[in-house]
Amino acid sequence: MNKVELKKQNELIALFERQKFAELIPLCEKFVKTFKKNAVGWNLLALSHKNLGNLNKAISLFLGLLRENPNNSVLLTNLGNIYKSVGRLQDALGCYKKAVENDPKLTNAVDALGICYMDLGDYENALSSFEQATELEPDNLSARYNFANIYRKMGRYEEAVEQFELTDLHNAKSHQLECIYLLGKEELFREKCHQLESMGKLDPLIGCVTKHAEIRYDTPLKNPFCSNPLDYIVTTKLSAEDGLTQDLIDKIIAHHKGNLNDYKSQALLKNGKQSSGNLFLLQHGFIRTLENTLRNKVEDYRRKFLSHDQGFIKKWPDRYFLYGWMVSMISGGSLDAHIHKEGWLSGSLYFNVPKKAGSQDGNIGFSLHGANYPTDEKNYPGKVVEVEKGDLCMFPSSTFHYTVPFESDQERISFAFDVMPVK
Repeated sequence: MNKVELKKQNELIALFERQKFAELIPLCEKFVKTFKKNAVGWNLLALSHKNLGNLNKAISLFLGLLRENPNNSVLLTNLGNIYKSVGRLQDALGCYKKAVENDPKLTNAVDALGICYMDLGDYENALSSFEQATELEPDNLSARYNFANIYRKMGRYEEAVEQFELTDLHNAKSHQLECIYLLGKEELFREKCHQLESMGKLDPLIGCVTKHAEIRYDTPLKNPFCSNPLDYIVTTKLSAEDGLTQDLIDKIIAHHKGNLNDYKSQALLKNGKQSSGNLFLLQHGFIRTLENTLRNKVEDYRRKFLSHDQGFIKKWPDRYFLYGWMVSMISGGSLDAHIHKEGWLSGSLYFNVPKKAGSQDGNIGFSLHGANYPTDEKNYPGKVVEVEKGDLCMFPSSTFHYTVPFESDQERISFAFDVMPVK
């Protein structure tokens, strides 16, 4: 590489690091016309398209690059990341496996492989990958977080607590708090609660476990997220005037049933399927229409409670994106109580709800208990909300929610989403 090419390449890298993606694309296009074999320039061009949401263009560019460089582990990993983001888990897995085979010491590829295994429900292979990633790079916070998280998912809470102590990435400390709670270490739990409060930590998991502990331990605990989440459940009916037409519903259901992507492993879901990846990343007009409709309703929700003294309202994220997925169930279907730990506000829009054989069949339930938390035989309040086609139910992401089991010849189909803070 000559000095001119190297200089221009470094200028492009500097722009990428400053996240100037729109500015970068024409400069990269000009650069690769002059330096056609420069893989870095092509890679930056593809990644810029990815970061601007032009995923089909990014995939096309990476596939072209890999035809010229079939064993480039960085390119394989980048392509795998896009496949994973749109729910093509098996395609992503193939990319990550090949990347690791070609370069077993590429930590990002090994870590990404573990995440993909985790999404597919293969916890043993995920654990092996994360262990390898942390051995390769002990100070890699992402690998360390994922290593701790797989221990948590496997119920190996002591080991999870140890690993979460080594990273502050994402919601590592709130996950650690939950693991300590599940281990029954009340004194340490209280100590960690005070630590998180002094650090100004705020997320749904802290809110959830704190509220549960307040009832279990029969003692007041400061809840930084939402002290009474059952009071913040809002259900509204959407119509064609809001943007929810039958044509829109039909297109989204057809996409889901077409199984264009892989379904995500979901242990809590019985007799049902959950799409993987973020559906809002797909470049379809009907997805954009739905996103605009939901964003308007999210802002209506925020304005409704604007004067309330709750952490999730007072510290509403300045920037957020929507993460959405489909859930369909057949007769005998249900979804166990859970929260959305990565979200802020959660919602569920109902495209089809079977006629109810029982008074609550197929409805959405809410509770201050779930996830096999220890109860100590205390009473945890909850309620069931009746839902029908066209209903949108929104609630703080710290709220345990579940689907009441139902028996019907009809499918129950919903679109779930989270408001996700941009970190």
